[in-house]
Amino acid sequence: MNKIIKLDSYKIILTQGEKNYKEIFDSIDRTSHLYITTFNYSMPEELEESLKEKIEFVNDVRVVFNVYNFDGKEEEKVYKLIVKALNKNPYVQFFYSSNNHSKIISTGNKMYIGSSNLTENATNNFEAGVIITDLDAIKNIEQLVFEYPHIKYKPVITDPIAPLIIPYQFFITEVQKEYNILKGMISSAKKSSFVFLDDEFPFEHFYDSRTFLRKYYQTFKLAKTELTKVVSLEDNGFMVENLFEDIHKELLKLCDYPPLGTSTANFFSFMEDYRNTLEEYKDHYWRTQTFQADTAVLEEELYVSRLKSLLDMFLHLRKTWIDLRGVKGHFFLDTQVPVLFWYEEPSMAEQYWRYFIK
Repeated sequence: MNKIIKLDSYKIILTQGEKNYKEIFDSIDRTSHLYITTFNYSMPEELEESLKEKIEFVNDVRVVFNVYNFDGKEEEKVYKLIVKALNKNPYVQFFYSSNNHSKIISTGNKMYIGSSNLTENATNNFEAGVIITDLDAIKNIEQLVFEYPHIKYKPVITDPIAPLIIPYQFFITEVQKEYNILKGMISSAKKSSFVFLDDEFPFEHFYDSRTFLRKYYQTFKLAKTELTKVVSLEDNGFMVENLFEDIHKELLKLCDYPPLGTSTANFFSFMEDYRNTLEEYKDHYWRTQTFQADTAVLEEELYVSRLKSLLDMFLHLRKTWIDLRGVKGHFFLDTQVPVLFWYEEPSMAEQYWRYFIK
């Protein structure tokens, strides 16, 4: 029994004998990521091969999984699942969650939520699911389920690049939230007049992105020195070295770039004069001072886009490192508390990349 019921921004899929989520994998393109939750995990062979063919562009693959653990063999089953899965596809980022029972597959443009685990055996079952194409709904669900995965779940570390990515991902998430607030403030200024009190000027209290970036730069330089030494004598080691150099140059530029909130602060610099303007001229004054609202938003957006581009470079560096060196082992990041501190002190990641050098 196979049936599709179409509605405005989603459709219901009923299947038996074929994969309930096949449409999601068919839709993966160069702009996609792939986020998955599943109770058990054993990606069907043809989907695994299709994903590896696209891995040059789809670098961010996250799998939140669980195992049957009613027999007291949870640790053994988790270990075997990870080893088997990494042998088939070493690029996947795994996160273990002992209370996960959800089945979600998302590319950022389409999302599946349904009954089917991402396993070969699920094809034989009668499965029901929903394919969502509403981008706002997809974004909201991804934030709830996949945001801060290194804190929400038990992350599996398989390579020395991942410890560099983790604090930077935290940083990007926080910057995106702050950007959304700033964008809302500037957009509101186009619609109505308002006054900030002296102690309520919000962007003065925003996290200074340069503070993080300059700390992170020092950690990155050390990692670059140690990790490029490892690959310097290998065939194609230059690909890793070149990527490290490109990231180094861009990171250095961003360290000196005006931090998030700069354009917003400049935009609202007229606020003090507005307070002192005669009441009958306030509307006119506000209007003449807010013509550049869209420009201010775009300037803040450009900064966030540059930060995200650097994250893409890091993800590609991870993929290239695995191409060259493979995955020779893995470990769980057992405690969640230190990971939180990596955001404030990126140097805490050092011991984890050095594990793979040893």
